[in-house]
Amino acid sequence: MKTLIIAGAAAIAFAAPAQAEIEGDIGLTYNSQYNFRRVNGLLGDDTEVFDTELNLAYSLNDEWSLVAGVNITGYIDTGIDHNSYRVGLRNTTDCYTVELGYQSQDLDILGFELDTDEIYLNVSTGCPLTGSKLNLFVAHDGDQINGTYAELSLNKAWDYNETTGVDVTAGVSYSFDYAGVGSDWNHAYIRLAFPIKATETLVV
Repeated sequence: MKTLIIAGAAAIAFAAPAQAEIEGDIGLTYNSQYNFRRVNGLLGDDTEVFDTELNLAYSLNDEWSLVAGVNITGYIDTGIDHNSYRVGLRNTTDCYTVELGYQSQDLDILGFELDTDEIYLNVSTGCPLTGSKLNLFVAHDGDQINGTYAELSLNKAWDYNETTGVDVTAGVSYSFDYAGVGSDWNHAYIRLAFPIKATETLVV
């Protein structure tokens, strides 16, 4: 099932200098969406979503870092909330970034709670001709849902000045027997974000 998400986002980013060991960012996003990973059959059309995301990275050396993140999603006027928490190990070079980790998904549907765990792999690389970033995210749920999904996305960012810019992401997802519903195209989306750099340092 294809899904279209058109999102307007406002993000506050904290960028750490090279000598700092910890860097992070906080994002706030408002989405108007139709479907999300086969969950929105319960939500109806044109669901409004408010999303909060926190990401942290602890540098081990120039290429390796430990990462963690929290994503809190509320579906407005539905009584449905979807939160996720992740920890992983990331390798970064001039050509690509690879992250392998564990992710916990918490879904609350009108008081009915579904908690499940995933192992994920995230690979991204830059496109030299366009200056955009190509990203592949693959997750396998061996817990409650017992399936796999993959999401391919393309991101392009433009900087207006040292503190502001615009960020556009488009992607498509495919599920492999996810949630026992067989294999099918899951959703497609477009996201528009406006990042604002709040400070040049974050030291913990």
